[in-house]
Amino acid sequence: MAALFAFVKYGLAFGKFGFTFISMLVALVAYSLLFGWAFAAGIVILIFIHEMGHFLVSRSLGVPMSAPVFIPFLGAFTQAGAGFQRSRATEAVIAAAGPVFGFAATLAVYVWAVLQPQLTNAVAFAYALSYFGFFITLFNLIPAVPFDGGRVAGAVSRWLNVVGLAVFGAILLAMAAGVTQFNPFLLLFFLVSCYTVWNRFRMARLGREAPPLPPRMRVAIGVGYVALAALSGLFMSLANGSIDTLVHGATRI
Repeated sequence: MAALFAFVKYGLAFGKFGFTFISMLVALVAYSLLFGWAFAAGIVILIFIHEMGHFLVSRSLGVPMSAPVFIPFLGAFTQAGAGFQRSRATEAVIAAAGPVFGFAATLAVYVWAVLQPQLTNAVAFAYALSYFGFFITLFNLIPAVPFDGGRVAGAVSRWLNVVGLAVFGAILLAMAAGVTQFNPFLLLFFLVSCYTVWNRFRMARLGREAPPLPPRMRVAIGVGYVALAALSGLFMSLANGSIDTLVHGATRI
């Protein structure tokens, strides 16, 4: 309640980014309860860089966008203004900017850890944070709205959003079978995705959907999307391997 009061009372006092910084503080406190202060700060910074990717690229394209606001355990969000969906290309570029910025920031953390001559606590921390960052980037690339991957893949074909629903369905089945821990937020995202896919096909039938992109542009977006997802998965695996090495007490040669 104190954090909520501070968010409302002082957010407006600091202008456009007032709510951003106050909500970052709230998220930092929330994440620290699970991960500790240092790792929580790393998470918040990576999410902030991700959201600023959306913000900066959107502004560079002349599309107004709100400053990011953090929601603990749900990440953060920005609200695009008029022009965001004026074309599939604009929507895809702005949506892809967040994962690209987040991936680049996470890659910098990982490369720093690799370049260190000794396995210290700081290096172990960097590997753990980079694993988390790559995982979040890959998860965010699921081709289903409200994730960024849904908007990027949707610029290639709306049928890729149906694939995203199938991925969500598989995750929910795994949770129902007890393979993974149940997460109510994923169920919420799945319901939102179902509505979004249904609405897009409905708009297409009514002739109200944005015009499709030229084939060459769709191929370029698709290749970039797959490359970013593949690199995120690859580096997530490498970071996990480095963590396993640390856990089992191996030394770097």
